[in-house]
Amino acid sequence: MALGALVSPQRAAAQQRATLDFGVARISQANMVHESALTLAYYLESRHSRLTFASSGIGSLASGGQSAAQGGVGAFWLLPRTPLGLPELSASLSAARFGEGEAATARSVALRQIWGDVRRGVWLGGRTGDVLSQGNRFDAHSAEVGSWIAEGGFEVSATLSTTWTHKSRWELNAFGREDIVAVPVRYADAVVRARLERPRFELELTGAARRGILNAEAASLAAHGAATLHLSQRFALTVAAGEHLRDPARGVPATRFATVALRVTPLGGRGGRLAAARGAGTAVTIAADAGGTLRVQVYGSAEVVEVMGEFSDWQPLRLERDGDVWILPRRLQSGLYRVLIRVDGGEWRTPDNLPRTEDEFGTVVGLVVVP
Repeated sequence: MALGALVSPQRAAAQQRATLDFGVARISQANMVHESALTLAYYLESRHSRLTFASSGIGSLASGGQSAAQGGVGAFWLLPRTPLGLPELSASLSAARFGEGEAATARSVALRQIWGDVRRGVWLGGRTGDVLSQGNRFDAHSAEVGSWIAEGGFEVSATLSTTWTHKSRWELNAFGREDIVAVPVRYADAVVRARLERPRFELELTGAARRGILNAEAASLAAHGAATLHLSQRFALTVAAGEHLRDPARGVPATRFATVALRVTPLGGRGGRLAAARGAGTAVTIAADAGGTLRVQVYGSAEVVEVMGEFSDWQPLRLERDGDVWILPRRLQSGLYRVLIRVDGGEWRTPDNLPRTEDEFGTVVGLVVVP
């Protein structure tokens, strides 16, 4: 059931987020070779009880007049949990333009089976679709396995995948003329990603290794990183640099880049997260993962954190501390819950990141969804 159907029309339960990045960059990609460029990037996200819509894109205009752009949209649907785990179905569509008349579009659907909770887990999945590049359309298929570990605001994930697709290549035919022919391509990727999040600072590092199996480069490596410093509720400074491997499944060429950007968050900002600055009070956010684990982040000093809601018959439950995160030591069933939070015996309050509504007694409570 969509979350919007569970609350009053005046209280939109979906959670939206939008960011815009205005930056300058040094880029090497296709027709751009070590060019300085202006960049504009965006990210949009709308989260519902089990359904998430997302879209992202980036465009660049080099000092030499060259331009490039790429973007995509996707939908992710968490299906009901089964004894075999939690299934996730997704669909995506992307497009890229990176040279004089060079463009590519790709579409795909994917299914993943997830086992685990907020702290650790594994997944197994596959993707199928096609890519239109240089006037030719090719099938693209992949299979992957991955895992993650999260502890105290630090998260590490690793993915192993293999991809089958085709690429275009000029070859001489029997009459000595050049024709474009489709050549099968297969390769395997290993990707490791590490992320550190603090109230005012985020750091993410990614490393990738590729092994060519059929008609692909024998071996290649790439790495990139990004750091974000939150200046206020709506503004942040981001710095990123590194290299992305070529993505034949989306028709996107390899890219080297270094960029500095100002991020503006007009919708769904970090909000009260930054209120933990001295004299601004303490901010609290709450989230639930697909395993039913309730996780609370307190942006400021805290010795005791308590939560209460329908799941506890409105009796206070004390949370357990795990680094910078406070966790409810019990799992919740899937559903929509009204909740309140209290820090160090203070007043009961709604978490800063949740939509709000009034209960039958006129008390303002937060609404949290357990997938």
